[in-house]
Amino acid sequence: MLASLIGQEKPSALLVHMLDHGGLPPTLILCGPDHIGKTTAAFEIAAALNCDSSQGPKPCGACASCRLIRERHHPDVRFASPVGPSRMLRTPQIWPRDGVKEFPPDAALLRDLHFGPAQGRVRVFIIEHAETMNEDTANSVLKVLEEPPTYAQFILTAPEPYALLPTIASRCHAVPFHLVPAIAIEQHLMAQYGIQDHMARFLATYVQGKIGLAIDLTKEEGLMDARKALLDLADRISAPNPPVYCLGLAEELRQLSSALLPSRKSEHGAETGQRSAIASGLDIVSTWYGDLLSLCVRPDKAEIVNTDRLKELRVRAGDYTANTLVQCIAIIQAIKVTCERNANAQIATEMLMAELVARNVKASAT
Repeated sequence: MLASLIGQEKPSALLVHMLDHGGLPPTLILCGPDHIGKTTAAFEIAAALNCDSSQGPKPCGACASCRLIRERHHPDVRFASPVGPSRMLRTPQIWPRDGVKEFPPDAALLRDLHFGPAQGRVRVFIIEHAETMNEDTANSVLKVLEEPPTYAQFILTAPEPYALLPTIASRCHAVPFHLVPAIAIEQHLMAQYGIQDHMARFLATYVQGKIGLAIDLTKEEGLMDARKALLDLADRISAPNPPVYCLGLAEELRQLSSALLPSRKSEHGAETGQRSAIASGLDIVSTWYGDLLSLCVRPDKAEIVNTDRLKELRVRAGDYTANTLVQCIAIIQAIKVTCERNANAQIATEMLMAELVARNVKASAT
């Protein structure tokens, strides 16, 4: 249900109003970061437009049409998303092209655009990450978006309208989506997925507003073990350490991070996958230092992410000043950005450990 999208009350209300009053523009761009519900909303719109129920709000979620759309088997709801190492949308994904082995003509999004609905009332074409279309691909759909068939609804998703070609963005109505509050993610994970409170709180903070990522991570095998290992490492990093330990701590961070989300390696290639995994590992380490800062600033009213590690956190918090912890968190985030921008992972993590170890109050005093 559109109205039940977690943390997206404003865009949901706008879309419901449009649907209820027959004012849905022929082409929509659902804008915002990844993993916040844009694609889910796109399929919910498709379901609402084709719902068979004659009573109550649409989509009902129970009729044959709603079930087929939920399972992505409805003949009138088509979907295209970036593929391959480049994560680009290709023209043969949109229009039938003979001789392209990886994109069969009968799988092209708009292969039968000029035919009316086969089963429902509206044909819905969803283009995920529309910003990844190159100029030729974008231009190939421009005329269609300009004058779509009366039975067609186009829904694009992108980070922002300006991420698309101006000629495309100007023909679409933008609906902004936003990062989801951590408390909403935490409550949803506990209520709908039975996640324990301490793990739900950790995930809600770790995903930084991306509820879809939090849901995906509940299914990630080994996540809890990886989190425990990385928090154990963060505990040791924040303890007094001689500088000679930095290289070993950096190596351990790389190894533990590489085990955190092994699927990222296969998706993006080994080297890019390692940097992506290290960035994820640094997010976990950052929650540790964030908890230390919270304990340092408000020891009696601290808002702790890793509530199951409170005993160890209290021990380490006494070694730091608030200003030093702010510096540590800033350094972690800066190194994370450099890793995401193709920095050498070994050099970046060794620099990080040298900086963190140097800022431990007791270590600096020795």
